Amino acid sequence: MAYSNLLPHLKKLARHLDDTIGEEKRREIMDGCESITAKSSKVLRSHIMRGVMLRMEKKMDKDQAIFVREQCACKPSNQLKVIRDLYQNSKDLSAFISDLNKMGDQGKYELRDGYIYGSFNHDKCKCTMVTKTDENMPMLWCECCKGYVKWLFSSSLNKAVYVEMLETILRGADDCRFRILIKKEN
Repeated sequence: MAYSNLLPHLKKLARHLDDTIGEEKRREIMDGCESITAKSSKVLRSHIMRGVMLRMEKKMDKDQAIFVREQCACKPSNQLKVIRDLYQNSKDLSAFISDLNKMGDQGKYELRDGYIYGSFNHDKCKCTMVTKTDENMPMLWCECCKGYVKWLFSSSLNKAVYVEMLETILRGADDCRFRILIKKEN
């Protein structure tokens, strides 16, 4: 399982695929990824990753594929500390959401009907692997962002959360929007 010729994002995907479905299926799914380099065009990267997502959808159980993509999320520890501290210093969830919005660089959030509705508040996709494409990118790609939101909120609040991606820029929306439900403790 040598991944030395893969970019960091692809190494992470390869490891999670190996852990979930095994090396043989991973090789089939990631066919073409070894040709992506740091100097590859964003159009080429997007095209290859679209193929990877389509093969994941075809060759994997849906829940497994989503789990793998969620595991590929970026998890910047510097953001976690700031948001965890913000939550711990807030009097309640409403105050936390208000303070989070005041930060300005963490997205936009609103408490409504028992959910936290959020958006990244970007006008373009920030993912360096697929930002330049006219091809229809499967929603599976964006499950990575869902994994980021899930990680950030569950780690900050120290509670289990459920996240649903409602719409994404890669699927034609003007922003990436999601809904977060904080799971009740038993």
